[in-house]
Formats: sequence, structure tokens, C-alpha cells
Amino acid sequence: MALSVDGLASGLDTTNIISKLIELERKPVTLLENKKSILDNRFSAWQEFNVKLSVLETAVNTINKKSEFIGISSSFVNNNPLSTQSVLTAAASSTASSGTYTIKISSTAKAEKEVSQGFSSISSVLGAGFGTLSITAGSKTTKINVDSNNNTLDGLKNSINNSDAGVIASIINDGGSYRLSITGVNTGSDNKISLQDNIQKSGLGANISLFSWSETQSASNASIELDGISISKNSNTVTDVIDGVTLNIQSAGSGTITFTSDSAKVKQDISNFVNAYNEVLNFIKEQFTYDTNKKKTGGPLFGNNTLMSVQQKLRGIVSNTVPGLSGKFTYISQIGIRTGEDGKLSINDSELSDALRDDYTGVSKLFIESGSSTDANVTYVTNSEDTKGGTYEIRVSGGVVQLRKSGTTEWHNATGSGNYWTGGSGFDEDGLRIRLNNVSDGTFGTVTVSLGIAEQLTTEIKFLTDKSYKGLIFAEEEGIQKSNKDVQDQIDDLNLRISQKEDSLKRRFTLLEVMLSKLQSQGNYLNQQLSNLNNVSTARKK
Repeated sequence: MALSVDGLASGLDTTNIISKLIELERKPVTLLENKKSILDNRFSAWQEFNVKLSVLETAVNTINKKSEFIGISSSFVNNNPLSTQSVLTAAASSTASSGTYTIKISSTAKAEKEVSQGFSSISSVLGAGFGTLSITAGSKTTKINVDSNNNTLDGLKNSINNSDAGVIASIINDGGSYRLSITGVNTGSDNKISLQDNIQKSGLGANISLFSWSETQSASNASIELDGISISKNSNTVTDVIDGVTLNIQSAGSGTITFTSDSAKVKQDISNFVNAYNEVLNFIKEQFTYDTNKKKTGGPLFGNNTLMSVQQKLRGIVSNTVPGLSGKFTYISQIGIRTGEDGKLSINDSELSDALRDDYTGVSKLFIESGSSTDANVTYVTNSEDTKGGTYEIRVSGGVVQLRKSGTTEWHNATGSGNYWTGGSGFDEDGLRIRLNNVSDGTFGTVTVSLGIAEQLTTEIKFLTDKSYKGLIFAEEEGIQKSNKDVQDQIDDLNLRISQKEDSLKRRFTLLEVMLSKLQSQGNYLNQQLSNLNNVSTARKK
């Protein structure tokens, strides 16, 4: 940095002059900084929009699959209203159906319990202090070696619990002695326990057992009667009696289990979706608002074509008919969810409640992805995000499974082997997975794929926000970041040049001051010499 000698010789305000000159030089930088600020605001706006879309994605993910949308609640009413003991609880999954069942639990499933004779101490050496304890639980046999490391009641208990023998050991103090208690981990009559040891008694032969055991509880199955049908289960957690239901048996008793569609949860999930969707539209509206009086635009993304495209796409998904769907409900407006003039959604609670009551499954298909087939040999399995909604014809020709969209003429080969086949890549049926019981040549009816609005929104948002897809929003953000870097590079280059020019100006003005100072000194010297000459000349004349 050059030293500035501010007007010592010239009397000029050097610092101010340089400042004004640099200020003129900085005007392009100011313009670039303003441009960068605009880019920063746009990037922040896209990030905010991403957050809004993520909230919407979370909301639709609760209603885009059958397992998420269809909620089933359960209740149990005890036949004995005075009983305070819980007989059972029931947990229903989305595959459960509404219905009522009468159930009676005569006995719960139990694990076997064995208790040894009493010992005087938990730390005294057992017998001669060596041998083995053989434990058979169900079909599994485990041998515990007894030696100086574990030859006490407490040591043997720990060894058993560390052995993965399928039992749990504990010590019981009966008031006068200590007993080793063995309880099976698993319930049911198939999990009986057998115990045998060859731990020598002190002073006696090796074949004489140290322990004698008493069975205090037998291994037994749960005894259930469901709608008059007798059922025996080896566990108190029963998953295969009522489809989609897990019964947790707790005690003997009887009552009625009722499964009903959980409309309240579904309505709340739909309300959350509507609110999140409207928040997305509110954001877009704020960006596109224009105040004609103030001639002021609403947001950093005003007039952005990508944002307009996203808005149109989202509105189209919620307002159009659900592709691949037929029946009573094909638009969400038919269940009381309507689009206003501003594009936002509103819910008529009464209409939605009626629709859920009258056709719960039909309502669910407006939101979820689903599929069905017309041929008993064909089962719809799933689809991918690339699958288009619609109806597809199926045939096997020359041993090759082929699909085509109804209304078209060209067949496309599917990929797969055995019974499972997937629609070919690049076509509407891309990712459509089906199961064929029969792969002999012939036609096999059709498979219809329905993509509800929640499933469509899930896929669309993923394409917009997931960086791995490099979609529209990713491209916008990437473009802004690239432009921002280019602008910053220009700013840095200009600032460097301006700094160098400022240094150069300071050096030049400093040199000017030095030169003027020298000239002033020379002028003063010459004036002094001339004055001396005049004095000498005047003296001679006298």
C-alpha cells in the first residue's frame, strides 16, 4: 500500500480525490453486488419452496399407500363388565377388515417352570464341585460345564443365563433355604423342559444326580375359541388367526372384538395434506403478486417459468381425474375436496364423512396407488415411479411375456423369470410388476394400475426436490449457484484491479507531492540567490 502525503506541497485534498476516483471505479462492482444479492434471494426462495414441498411430501406420504391410508381401529368388550383384568388387546394392520368376533380365552400359553430342592447357601460349592448340567428346552439341548469357575448356586445361575439355553435361571429364597428356579423362555407344549445333571454329591459316585426338580408350572398352549372355532396356540402373541390382526392374550376370559375403519385418522391425514398443499400455493402466490399501484413485484421468483410449471403440474394432479381409476369416485371433488378460484383446496367435512362411510375403499383409491387384474392367473404386485396409470393387456407369445397399454397396437417384452415379470423400460408399463401363475402361450386379460393423487404428488415432489434426479428445482438452484460464483469471481477480479489502481493513484499523488516539494525548494533557493545578487549589485552602485 502506497503512502499518501495528503496535499503537503500541492494543497490538494489528495485523499478525497482518490476516494472519488475509486468510487467511480467501484460502480461496476456495486452493480455486480446487487446482482449477487438478487441471486442470493432467489436461491433462498427456492430453498424455502423446497421446505414447503417437503412438508407436503410428508403429508401425502401418510395417505399414498394402502398400508398408510386405511386405518383400522380395534376394541374389546369384556363379557364380564365387573372384571378389572385385561383379557387381550388387538392390533390391526391395513390388511385387516372391518368386522366383529366373539372370543373366549380358556387358558393362556405358559412356559414350564422347574424348581430345585433347597440349598443352605448360594455361594457354597455344589457337591464335589464338578460335572455337567444338561438342559433340554423344546428340541434344543444345552450342556453347562460345572467347575471351579461356577460351582456355586449363584455361579450356575449365571452360567445358565449366559448359555442361550432357552431358559432363564433365578434363585428363590423360601425362608429357610435357596432354590434354583428354571423357567422356559418360550411358551407352549412344544417347549417342555428336561433337566439332568451328573454333578457328584460329596463323597458319592459320579452317576448320582445332585439336583432333584419339581415342576411348578407345565408348558401349555393358549386355548382359544373364536366364533365357536377351537384354536390352540403355543404363544400368547397370535398373528395368524384373524387376517391382518395381532392378538396379545393376557388372561382367561371372553368378550367381543370389533374392528372398524378409523375415519377420524384418515380425515385428519387428508386435512394435513390440504393444509400443506395450500401452503405451497400461498408461497407461489406471494412470488407472483404484483402491486400495480406501487409497481412492485411480490417475490424473488416473480415470473419464473419453472415455478409456473410446478404450479400447473400440482394443480393438474389434484384437479384431474385419477388415471386408471373407474367407479363412483374418480375426482377428489366428488368426496367434498374442491378447488377454489385461487387454486387452493377446501374440505366439506360432511361430504367427506359421508363418502368414507359409504365407500371407504373407493375414497382410498383416490389417494393411493393400487392395481387389479381381470384374470385369475395374474396378480398385480407393485409399480415404480416410472409406471403410468392405466389398463394394460397381457399375453405370452412364444414363451415371452408381453404387455401393451389398452388402445395401442404395439406389444412390449417384459423382463423377469419364473412367475414374476416387470414391464419394459421406456414404456408406460415401465416398472409394473406382475405375477403369472401360468406362462404358457395365450392371453391373460388386463391389469389396471391406478395412481391416486397422493402417490402422484409423492413422485412429482421427489422429482422436483431429490438431487439424485436433477429435476427442475435442482437445475434452478444449480444454475443460480453457478451464476453466483461467476458474479463473485468478477467482483473479486474487479476489487483486485481497483485495489491495485488505488495503490497506483496513491503512489502517483505521493510522487507528485514529492516533485512539487522539490520544485518549491528549488524555487525558493533560486529566489534566494536572485535576492543575493540584487543586494550585491545595489551595494556596488553605492
